Amino acid sequence: MKKKSIGSALIGALSLLALVGCSDGGNTDNATTNTSDENKTNVDTTNFIFSDEYSEYDNMSSTFNISLATAGVGSFTQDGSTYTITSGGEYNLSGVLPDGMIVINSNDTVNDVVLNLNGCTITSTTNSPIYVEASETDVDISAKNGTENTIIDRRSSIDESDESQGTAAIYSKVDLTLKGKGTLNVIGAVNNGVHSKDDLRIKNQTLNVNAVNNAVKGNDSVTITNVTGKIISVGGDGIKTTSSDISSKGNQRGTVTITGTSALDIYACCDGIDAAYNTEIVKDDSNNEPTLNIYTSSYSEYSGDTASSLSQSTTLYLSLTGNTYNTSYYYYAYCYNFDDNNNKVGEWVKLSFYTQTSISMGPRGQSSTTYYYLKGDIDSSKYKNVQFYIFTTDTTSETDYYAVSTGQTINTTKDMFQVSSVTASTKKIGGDWTSYSSSNSTQQGQMGPGGMGMMDQGNTDKTEYSTKGIKADNEINISAGNIKIESYDDALHTNANVLLENNNSSTGNVNISGGTLSITSKDDGIHGEGTVTLSGGKVSVLTAYEGIEGPIINFDGSVVDVYATDDGVNAGGNSGTINVSGGFLFASVGSGDTDAIDANGTYTQTGGVVISAAGGTSGTATALDTDSTVKVTGGTLICLGTIERTPSTSNVKTYTIPQLSSGDYTFSKDSLTYNFTLKNNYSSNVIKFYGDAASYVITRGTTVVSSFTIS
Repeated sequence: MKKKSIGSALIGALSLLALVGCSDGGNTDNATTNTSDENKTNVDTTNFIFSDEYSEYDNMSSTFNISLATAGVGSFTQDGSTYTITSGGEYNLSGVLPDGMIVINSNDTVNDVVLNLNGCTITSTTNSPIYVEASETDVDISAKNGTENTIIDRRSSIDESDESQGTAAIYSKVDLTLKGKGTLNVIGAVNNGVHSKDDLRIKNQTLNVNAVNNAVKGNDSVTITNVTGKIISVGGDGIKTTSSDISSKGNQRGTVTITGTSALDIYACCDGIDAAYNTEIVKDDSNNEPTLNIYTSSYSEYSGDTASSLSQSTTLYLSLTGNTYNTSYYYYAYCYNFDDNNNKVGEWVKLSFYTQTSISMGPRGQSSTTYYYLKGDIDSSKYKNVQFYIFTTDTTSETDYYAVSTGQTINTTKDMFQVSSVTASTKKIGGDWTSYSSSNSTQQGQMGPGGMGMMDQGNTDKTEYSTKGIKADNEINISAGNIKIESYDDALHTNANVLLENNNSSTGNVNISGGTLSITSKDDGIHGEGTVTLSGGKVSVLTAYEGIEGPIINFDGSVVDVYATDDGVNAGGNSGTINVSGGFLFASVGSGDTDAIDANGTYTQTGGVVISAAGGTSGTATALDTDSTVKVTGGTLICLGTIERTPSTSNVKTYTIPQLSSGDYTFSKDSLTYNFTLKNNYSSNVIKFYGDAASYVITRGTTVVSSFTIS
């Protein structure tokens, strides 16, 4: 008998499932039936379709063996294909147990219960294949070195009236540890993959989990140490905790900890990591750092149809002013690819009128500009390029038109092409990409003193359920690791002022003191509702709506590179504060009404290096925008573009830097060297330099652009 290699086949294990909808109801961890399970996701799993991909195990004649590792230590009973362990001891399991169960119900107060999996496959169509009902001692499941073991929950539903029904393929009502240097594959086709109602510890093994709902869940805590594998949730969270109270031993519950040489790929329809208290990513005692790759919603190739469709059906906006819009004309987008002969192959999408708004400018809004918005739905998963056409009659042609734009790559982070010019003599449309949410939100109020428009709308196409990379109700603390996040919502997100079960209000802090982070987000890169502190490591926000957002943001040693379509760094709230005392920050934004650095309150710099680059030549992009004071007493601040308030300075000098064109640069300050990339050109009259005593060199490639010393 040849056993299926689940380790290699796990990627396709739950392609057998199709998510056809999301509920708008409360938090349901198992929307199929088990409504008693607390703190559940908002994804409706009632319409997941179960496949019989693993039905081959149901009638296998392979012998299943269970035996005591030490004679006389341990006991179990057998009832058909159900084995019940009634006392502590080590149990060796091997072979295939089709449609059976291992139940642990031990009142032994001396010996731990250890299941040694030695090439073992257990499936069940009636209950959790491994069900820990009770144990007075520790329960360990150990995948032995050199073996591959598979646990498959093949149920199509759970009977919520039956309290003996487990909610996962491996389910425990007590503390549970998964360990061993072998491979453990877990498939939860009805709900969760691994679920402990208390603490869940996973260490020193290869673990692959594929589940309809939450892949890995420990109500009280999840601790992962030296674990390699793939964590897949088709319709829930990747790793999850739900409690935030204090245990009887005085321990805080609800933390997700990842440490050691762990190397995990987490694919989640909802949140990658969802912690009821803290998320901690740290080195172990041997100074080893974990590696994490986290993908949520449409960024996860395993999400259900609802999530994946978000990246395919895209609403594209076209914005024109009264000078460029004509109600008698017709507007089209031509979406296309190039074939092998470099010919365009595509389809026309008619853009219909959507809305119009006006922006009032100046201190009292004495001038006004009207913007017209058109929209159409395109398939961004099918086509990579687009051109915008204007016709005088309702016909489409690539040669007979009133005006046309150059070919554009369909932008996956910005959804609107803002027309800056329509020239009839040359039949040309000029413009640039921006975000509809950013542009339209400014229409709700006047711009300028006395009329600040609210601009923090972010991803307007969010799902009804949370799709963040790493989320914590209290704090996120990262001091180590190589972390890549691609998330449909905020990549890092904390909540403040949430009443926790320990009767304290959550802090909402994000602390990054080490590690390397690479972030792609449809919304915010880092969003902390408390204090965001970056004191070490390297953070790269490759693209986001807002790069880093929080009421208080401290830069104190990290090397940070941010690109955002709205604000690069945004200190919101009534008196948002940005403090820079060390490290390096390069913040750049797209064109439009964007700010590279934006503080609703004050900007204070006492050290570090900050290079802030506004967007292109069009729009009202600013390098530094504050509602209150800008004070620079140390470090280096270089603003490329408009500064809303001239900094008050002491111990720093100003300097005129020559023109900087788009390209890759190296900035040196004494022995410190940083790299940054400009997307736009800047003339010397829009470059503002403030720096303390040091020798400065700016090079582009091997060419020295500027070299000077401040003494």
